[in-house]
Amino acid sequence: MIILKRTVNETGYRFLKQEFNHLEEVGSLEKGQADRLLTHYQIREAVVVPSSPKRSMNAIQILLIIGAVLIGLGILSFVASNWSGWSPLTKYLILLITFILFFVAGRWQETRSPKLSRALYYIGAFAFGGEIVYIGQLFHLGGNTENLFLAWGIGVIPLAYYLKDKVVKYAGFGLIELFVLTKFLNDDHRFIYLLVIVVPLLGLGFYIKDTSIKMSSLALVYLYIQLEYFMNHDYFGYLMLAIIPLLFIFWYKVMKPAQYLLWINIAVLYEYIQWEFAVRVKDGHGFPIVYIALVPILFYAGHRYLNKSVILFVVNFLMGIEAVILTLDYFGVHHYTLMLLGFFALGMLMTYRQHPDYQLPMKILGMSLQFLTGFSLTFPSEWGILQDRGTQSGLSVAFGILYGIYGLFW
Repeated sequence: MIILKRTVNETGYRFLKQEFNHLEEVGSLEKGQADRLLTHYQIREAVVVPSSPKRSMNAIQILLIIGAVLIGLGILSFVASNWSGWSPLTKYLILLITFILFFVAGRWQETRSPKLSRALYYIGAFAFGGEIVYIGQLFHLGGNTENLFLAWGIGVIPLAYYLKDKVVKYAGFGLIELFVLTKFLNDDHRFIYLLVIVVPLLGLGFYIKDTSIKMSSLALVYLYIQLEYFMNHDYFGYLMLAIIPLLFIFWYKVMKPAQYLLWINIAVLYEYIQWEFAVRVKDGHGFPIVYIALVPILFYAGHRYLNKSVILFVVNFLMGIEAVILTLDYFGVHHYTLMLLGFFALGMLMTYRQHPDYQLPMKILGMSLQFLTGFSLTFPSEWGILQDRGTQSGLSVAFGILYGIYGLFW
């Protein structure tokens, strides 16, 4: 009779052998039955998958990059030191011939010495940058230096994909994004650069599955939001009511595994709430009704939907303190003595009574709050609710002694 053996991996085979031997030892199996049962199993042969050559940089590649950078900087320094004595044609030809020679030499050495070839290409990329800068000067295009970054970046990206070189690729995209960053900071037409450059770069990052390009492009998107809506327009609040949900939808539908993006969106949401419903309300001397209503909602959301986040609990607690201060300020309560005493009592309560899910953060917050307010109350000036200076001094000294005794025996 032909026995069809079941195939298991080596770990499973060892486990079965141990179990059968154990059952044989305790009498559940007859003597020799463990070996007979094992004949029904065979170990699966390991399949050796040929590993692809690693692309990570080694010490030699790093040294070649450093050497290429130094040589490239040396070329640029030499050209700069003799610049004024040369004619425009001489300058143009020197830079043109330099980067062409290095590219040709790099192509020639590709099969003979790949590492040397790579270094020559790097130097050629530097010389190409110098040529771009000079062409800008020659045709009086140097008013906006960031435009040269764009031209340099676009010029070296084809080289990066020809060489399949991450260093050149990230340098090229980095120059383009440096151009966008400069435009964002100095130009009023940010939306054009966002639409024409950043959005296509973000799409390219998703298409080629390049995390670095995606992250740097997303960073520019969030920078655009900060500069355009948080710092410029009075009507930004209405726009952010549409933008913030879109950011969360983008995270949920496109990048849900990326938890860091969720937290960035949460930070943007909190910044918006702080700016729109706390800072602006305070500047306009309005009542912070929306801010007061949002604080418990944020507490609930952090507890219910964000795994009882300690970070959000702390932030929400501080926002709650701020809401109390804004409310007292709106009603003209400027007796800081009462405020300090109230917060001191709250700190003492939190030091000894905590919610089961937030025991440590509540205790730390309570100790910090009662220490800061208690220390402030040891100064006579903080007892301003009392008109008599002698009484102020007496109460501050008495409070300081009592709080010091508490600190010694706590």
